[in-house]
Formats: sequence, structure tokens, C-alpha cells
Amino acid sequence: MRRTTAVALTCAGVLAVAGYGFQAQQGGDDARHVRNAAAAAAAEPRELWPQETPQSGLAQGMTLPLERYLVAYPDDVAYAKAKYTLDRACMAGFGLALNDPKPGFAPPPAYTSANMPRRYGVTDPAQARAHGYHLADDARAARTAAGAAAEEEQTSEDGHRVLFGGPSPTGPGALVTYNGKPVPPGGCAGQSVRALGGDLDEDLADELTGLSFEDSQKDPRVKAALAAWASCMNGKGHSVTHPTEAARTDSEQPTAQEIARATDDVACKQSTALVRTWFTVESEIQKKQVLDHHADLETARLKNAAVLRAAGEAVKR
Repeated sequence: MRRTTAVALTCAGVLAVAGYGFQAQQGGDDARHVRNAAAAAAAEPRELWPQETPQSGLAQGMTLPLERYLVAYPDDVAYAKAKYTLDRACMAGFGLALNDPKPGFAPPPAYTSANMPRRYGVTDPAQARAHGYHLADDARAARTAAGAAAEEEQTSEDGHRVLFGGPSPTGPGALVTYNGKPVPPGGCAGQSVRALGGDLDEDLADELTGLSFEDSQKDPRVKAALAAWASCMNGKGHSVTHPTEAARTDSEQPTAQEIARATDDVACKQSTALVRTWFTVESEIQKKQVLDHHADLETARLKNAAVLRAAGEAVKR
């Protein structure tokens, strides 16, 4: 499945979908897995899913131009569900059953990999007061629970061969089989990706999003705003020069000192207009990037739209 590089201020654990486990099919196991998948879909913690734009704080309503070309989390989940449906059907043909991967159970902190709520560091005063630089407890708990569920059962050697198509026990280049039946090239997972028309593609958009973040910090307006923010933070007793430095913390839970620093961080961003300035500059950079790479970005966007249409058809079967 597609994945992205992290921008400098992106929080750990972004945009992950729980992984697969599987076991030999016995008796009613396949029906049980179907029931489990249906129950999981009904119990998705959609209330924890990120909104399309930040709903509060200094970044409220902000969307960068390149986000049109990044894969949104609901689309990520839709693709994962469709691929699981196809993987499960293929595995059943080999007498194997997939465990429920629970796509949608590990919501990231942002709608896309641009991570607008935290792209310029902590930007919501209420979150800073409640959690410092940490994520809210409910979202963190959902991701932790999803990760634990995904690791409950280890992947078997046979399952790996069928799902991923190798390695063959008879040597490199040999046809992979299971119980005498040829495994599709790339395994069931490879076959599913081909049936959907490929993976979701945001490689170029994600690369450009990282470059715009880096280039924006070279702009004199952002440099001045960062300097003003650092001066404000120093005046409040925090000797830091950049939001990434301020956000460093080793504790699992926010400390009183961290909450105080994060609260001052947001206040200084507000008084110096750092977030608005940074967003304005980066938006200008991204508008030019879109013009320079428009054909390739549109090709990827249209391909993703076709893949998602195929994904919608796959889950209807």
C-alpha cells in the first residue's frame, strides 16, 4: 500500500493502516472472519477520524494547494478495505483465511500527509493546554489498540508465501506454489493490486510537499517570523530557535513544564503571526509547484480516482 515520507513536523505514527495476520482455514473459520470484518466495519471509530481541515486553533481552515493531490485518509481506508476483500477471496482459494486488518481503526492526526494541524508545530491553544505537544489520549489510544490487534497473531510461513508470493522454497525464480496450486505473481496481494489498477499514488505530491516545507523556511518573511517567535519564546523563559526544537519531549505523558512551553509556543505563534505567514509563503511555493508539475500531478490524481472507483466495485461483490 502507498505510503509517504514524513515532513519535518509530522507526528509519529501517521497514516498507518493495521496489518494482516492469517491462519489455516478450518470449518467455519472463513465465515467467522467475514462476520468479524463486518463487525469491525460497523465499529470503526469514525469520530476520531481527522477532519478535512483543522477545526480549531491557528491553522483552522487551512489547506495547502498540493493537498488536492495527496491521498486523503478516508480514501486510504477505502482502498485498504477493497484490497482486503480481494486478498481474502484469493487466500480462500488456497484454503487460508486472513485475520481482520481493521482498516480505519488507526486514524492519523491529519487528513493528509501534509499534517496541517501540526505542520508548523502545535497550533491549537486548547490542545496545548490539555496535552502539551502530545496527541489527545483518545486518538493515541485508538492507534495503540489497533497496533496491538494487528500483532495478536504472527504471520505464518505458508501465509507469507501465498499472500506475498515468495520466497519459493525451491530457489530463486521458481514458481511459488501452495498445496500444488500456483500462487499469482506477487502473491494474492500482488493480484489484488493489479485488479484495482495499482496502488494509490501520491509520491510526487508528497515529495513536493516536503520540498515546499523546506523552501518556505528560506523565505525572508518566514525567517523574520521565526526570529520573532524565538524572541517571544526566549522572553517567556524558553531558549529555542525553531518549533521543532520546542516540541522535543521524551515523556510518555505531558508534564507541567511541557504544557507551559506548548501554551507559550502557541501564544508566541499568535502574537508574531508565524502560522499565517508560513502558510501564506508555502501556499505561494506550492501554487508554482502545481503549475510546474501540473501534467504529472493530474495524471496521478486521475489514476487514483480510477483506482478508488475499482475499490468501490470490489467491496460490492
